[in-house]
Amino acid sequence: MGIASDYVETDDVLVIVWDGQVSGAEWKQNVGERLDDDPAWPRGRRRLIDLTTLDPSEITSSDIEVVIAFGRERIHHVAGRRQAVVAVLAWDLAQEFARRSSELGATTIVFDRLEPACAWLGVDPASARPVARQLRAELRAKSSVGK
Repeated sequence: MGIASDYVETDDVLVIVWDGQVSGAEWKQNVGERLDDDPAWPRGRRRLIDLTTLDPSEITSSDIEVVIAFGRERIHHVAGRRQAVVAVLAWDLAQEFARRSSELGATTIVFDRLEPACAWLGVDPASARPVARQLRAELRAKSSVGK
């Protein structure tokens, strides 16, 4: 289905949601477009990456390497940041991303639930959960329009 994100300025957290099947090409395109459109992207000192509804079958280690290379271009927006990844089926992918993100100076931890991820980030789950829900709903609405 896709990837969507929203920066919550009051909490200084970038919430990113992946939903359904996403290919490596779609991931690279999403990151490339964000980099082109917003010189300050990725915003915030904290990132909550929700992969709980991602089908990771079309993502490879090579795709992770390409995205990490994009991160090197904006190292000042990555180094020193905290990233919490919430994963279920994409656990191995998330772990690899976490290891590779450390090369950029980011601290990334993979969780299996939103609440501990938010606690580690210092973000109230009551404010992050509705943002993630809304992003997922928008992705699903776009997907159903295209069918």
